[in-house]
Amino acid sequence: MAACFFTLSYFLQYGLRYSVQSTNLVFLPIGAGFFLSSLVSSGIVRRWGGTVLKIGAMVIAICSFALIGSLHADVADLLTMPNVVILLVYGLGLGLAGTPLVNVALSEVPAKNAGTGSGSFTTFTNLAYSLGVALIGILFSAVLGKPLAAAHLPDYIRAFSVSLPATGSLALLPRLFACAFCPSGRCERRSPPKPNKQAFETVGSEGLFCFAWTGGV
Repeated sequence: MAACFFTLSYFLQYGLRYSVQSTNLVFLPIGAGFFLSSLVSSGIVRRWGGTVLKIGAMVIAICSFALIGSLHADVADLLTMPNVVILLVYGLGLGLAGTPLVNVALSEVPAKNAGTGSGSFTTFTNLAYSLGVALIGILFSAVLGKPLAAAHLPDYIRAFSVSLPATGSLALLPRLFACAFCPSGRCERRSPPKPNKQAFETVGSEGLFCFAWTGGV
């Protein structure tokens, strides 16, 4: 999320020369979608389990690639109806994947280890945000190849077209990780598990899941 917003802001304000007000309008559909899906995400997770987070991550990745295709078709204006729909769906996926993330990740932590589990989760999340912004920012700058003021619109299109799919690809990693490495049956729909004496060890893999997802989106 942080890496995508970081590069999108540069693309809008330096590449397309959008004002602050116009840039806010681009982010508005994302915020609206996030708000709407956040209202219902907890109930959906109770019904379908952690699969909802994987679906949300896949929606984010698909919308990232769809936005790049739309930009190559018409880069003059990002506030066209197809782009607004893509950004709205992106926000919906963000709410599905992000809002219930804490509860799902810490659902197996017993009460006596809740503080340690919550601290570990927060540490992984903040570290992932930092690394995601740094790595995608380096990629964006390397592809841009020029100072911000000296670059032209085709340079920004090229840089954004590389960095945004990179964030979308990272959003798919948790889905691949979960399906490839989770024990048999854990990828299926299930109710949140009851805490057990081995639960805190599970937070290690859940923390890696959060790390990969947060850094990519």
